[in-house]
Amino acid sequence: MSARPSPRDRLIDTAADLFYERGLPNVGINEVTEHAGVARMTLYNNFDSKEALALAAFERQAEARQALFANRLKGARTAVAAVKVMFDVSEQLATKPGFRGCAFTNVAVQNPYPQGPMHALVRAHKTWIRAAFRDIAARAGHRKPDTTAQQLVALLDGASVEAFIQGSVEPIRASKQAAVILLSAPQ
Repeated sequence: MSARPSPRDRLIDTAADLFYERGLPNVGINEVTEHAGVARMTLYNNFDSKEALALAAFERQAEARQALFANRLKGARTAVAAVKVMFDVSEQLATKPGFRGCAFTNVAVQNPYPQGPMHALVRAHKTWIRAAFRDIAARAGHRKPDTTAQQLVALLDGASVEAFIQGSVEPIRASKQAAVILLSAPQ
């Protein structure tokens, strides 16, 4: 039998779920504490503000996503296999109930402060994804791996948005095919 998560962890996990489901601006502190089963004072003993809670929630999500991608990439023996992994992980995430696109893209769009800490967190996560694609492009022998990485990120992000809009993983599968063609193109 596993121990119940700490109140802090319950707040972070609950906030992450609610922010993803309803959008950061649409979720209040009272809703988070009620769903987490903790007193409001517990929240303020752990976090200075809703933004601090949101940052903790999205930091945890970024770490989990990056670990998921990194663990799956370990088994990829070729650049093409690696690029497929990136899209396969996205497809896996898109099949979960309540999928609403990329949590990081969503919060970036919802947050009105592009110079704030939330955007910095999103940029750091997207930079990690771009670096993974850059490594894949370099492994494939692309002369301009940074450009290829930008193209692959655009395919992945667009696929995630379209998967949500269409309610289907087909955009991710189609984008994976385009990514393989792009990666396999002579350089």
